[in-house]
Amino acid sequence: MFVKPEYRNKGYAESVTAFIVERLRRDGFAVYVHIEAENTKSMNLAKKIGFLEDRNVRWFTLEEVQND
Repeated sequence: MFVKPEYRNKGYAESVTAFIVERLRRDGFAVYVHIEAENTKSMNLAKKIGFLEDRNVRWFTLEEVQND
């Protein structure tokens, strides 16, 4: 979630995220978040609303193969 600088630290991201999580859980969905390792602000938000760190995931890509 991106919050414009002038609206940060007012609890908006927390409120919106908590609402979405609550609605999804109420509707029977399992809720997960995937957050890149360097995104500490999002990790802190997730922990603040009750998410627990479960595992670390690494992304791998293949370079494009050129067929000559």
